[in-house]
Amino acid sequence: NKMVNSLDQAIPGIKDKIVYKELGTPLTNKHYINTTEGCVYGTEKSLKHIGPNSFQFQSEIKDLYLCGASVLSHGVAGSGYSGVQAAAKILNCRQDDLIKADEAQKLRIYNAEDDSDYPQWMQEKIKMKRNRTAKSKK
Repeated sequence: NKMVNSLDQAIPGIKDKIVYKELGTPLTNKHYINTTEGCVYGTEKSLKHIGPNSFQFQSEIKDLYLCGASVLSHGVAGSGYSGVQAAAKILNCRQDDLIKADEAQKLRIYNAEDDSDYPQWMQEKIKMKRNRTAKSKK
């Protein structure tokens, strides 16, 4: 409920539109996707599970490629990277060909350490949030 209430503050009226909600915990992850101790990042990653010893994106089955948090590297970055590798293999191109900046796309990546390149609307939102936090600390 805390999460939904926070979301409703950002998008007023959204909680009245939610028709179903469910909570997942590490036990949920362990049950449904059999992750190591319920981890959200896929299979266990120790030195024997990364690099050349990890699951590879090309499987033993012809034309079946794998990607995700359990392939090559864990987490969001590992999932994305494995997807790019699989796509490059399928499309018979280089990975760099798939990750070029495209001004037509709506998704943008900004440096988290330097907000000077952020769009004006985002800078204003950050400023409002900082002001609200400062007021609540007083």
